[in-house]
Amino acid sequence: MRDKESVIQFLCGELYKQKLVQKDYVNLVLEREAVAPTSFGNMVAVPHPITPVTENTFWTVCTLQRPIQWHDQQMVQFICLLNIKKGSRGDLDQMFKKLIAITENKAYIQQLIKSNTPEELIAFLKR
Repeated sequence: MRDKESVIQFLCGELYKQKLVQKDYVNLVLEREAVAPTSFGNMVAVPHPITPVTENTFWTVCTLQRPIQWHDQQMVQFICLLNIKKGSRGDLDQMFKKLIAITENKAYIQQLIKSNTPEELIAFLKR
């Protein structure tokens, strides 16, 4: 994958195959990305749809073999697609705290990027 659009297309396509999102979900994510880029430095991007539409709140994560340019000069290698339950007014504080802790810790991000299997990545995220 060479650019953010292809990464977003891939992630949303995988969610669609698993029947977790509607086919047009990718458009909601790309629309949000057009409003304001979701790269946060530290090689991290957290794209998400412009409006919450999923049945549950969950993350879809991936790492890239090589960093890609996300916005301006921001390079990204860890992507966390944030899927928020429609109508969600619940307590998302814990999830956001975990996400912030991850995105702000350069060493942690480097460990995530070095994960060789999905299981290794998930285990590391659960720490």
